[in-house]
Amino acid sequence: MRTLRARLTMLAILLLLAGCKETIHSDLPEREANEIAAVLYAQGISPSKETQKGGRYSVSVPKAEFGAAIAILAKVGLPRQSYRTIGDIFPDDSVVGTPFEERARFSFALSEELSRTLTEIDGVHFARVHIVIPEKGRFQDTTQPSKASLAIYHRADFDPSVHVPQMKKLVTFAVPDLVYDDVSVSLFPAGGLTDVVISQPPRAFAASAATTATISRVVSSESDIAFILFLAAAALACMVFLVRLLIGLKNLAGRVFRHAK
Repeated sequence: MRTLRARLTMLAILLLLAGCKETIHSDLPEREANEIAAVLYAQGISPSKETQKGGRYSVSVPKAEFGAAIAILAKVGLPRQSYRTIGDIFPDDSVVGTPFEERARFSFALSEELSRTLTEIDGVHFARVHIVIPEKGRFQDTTQPSKASLAIYHRADFDPSVHVPQMKKLVTFAVPDLVYDDVSVSLFPAGGLTDVVISQPPRAFAASAATTATISRVVSSESDIAFILFLAAAALACMVFLVRLLIGLKNLAGRVFRHAK
């Protein structure tokens, strides 16, 4: 009986720990939250996706698997870097600066927008765009052509023969005074969703597996199930006894109060 009580206590503790969640990332767009959840599922972790205000999402994992989840996401570069938009660079209440400042801000904002667009292409792990827009001189009738360079960190499923010409065309039409041949593209292989390989499961995985095995053994034992039912019945009987005791005390207090009158 003592062994059964110890095992039942262990089961309660394990169930309590299994229910504890730790948020690993929040304020995510739905697509990125789904991508993070897919990566963790593929590695044997059970994430939870919760909705936040403004259509954003957070992802949580069991506390025992928090460290392993962070290591896996760091390996694949998730969550992705956030890019500033033109609206962030040029707020409504901004004060107009010098022509040089305006050109620099416009180039930076355009680079951020194009980097974000290229990163969303299938097979692209991460993208950076650098743009140079020359300043037009006061006494010059023509301007120097713009230049652009693309750094593409791609996954194994990226096809340069298909994607690179489209990327160069997209940047060419987005940047003023830029021609197709003045767009350079540098390709770099990078880890992706299909490249995540963990040779030895982390301790969190082993603990999770041990927890599952322990719970399975306890629940599958007929004697343990009978003992659990016995405890449930005893708890119900105690509740009934307490309710009757309270009713009796209430009646006794009423009689004493009436007698005092």
